[in-house]
Amino acid sequence: MYRMAEIEKSHKTELAQLKMQHNQQMATMNEDISGIQSQLSRAKRERDTYRQMVDSAQRAIAELKSRGNLNRSGSITGFEEAATSAQAAVGTLQERIVALEDELAQAKREAYRFQTEFVTEKSAWEMKVAEKQQKINEVSN
Repeated sequence: MYRMAEIEKSHKTELAQLKMQHNQQMATMNEDISGIQSQLSRAKRERDTYRQMVDSAQRAIAELKSRGNLNRSGSITGFEEAATSAQAAVGTLQERIVALEDELAQAKREAYRFQTEFVTEKSAWEMKVAEKQQKINEVSN
């Protein structure tokens, strides 16, 4: 009888240790996931800002081109120069948007990977708990 109580106590201690380790791992993974999610939010906001800037620059270019056609005097006007520089800025912003979209996709993949690891760890932990509970029940009976 004493031996069974000792084994049961040992299993309960091991179960408590497993639970503590699991909780620590889950806390770490949750921190990682929230960090990635905040990076994702920042990247989305930055991407949206750049898209708005591109749209605004494209509208300005179109307006400058239409004004340039009305005021054309045979040489490059100030409007055409502004349109050219605005087009260059649009190109730069579009490249930045592509880079941000790539970063966003990578962050999404990483978040998905962490979530998958989290689910896998949780399942493994639940199986260990079930095994330990089964051993406790066997010892108790």
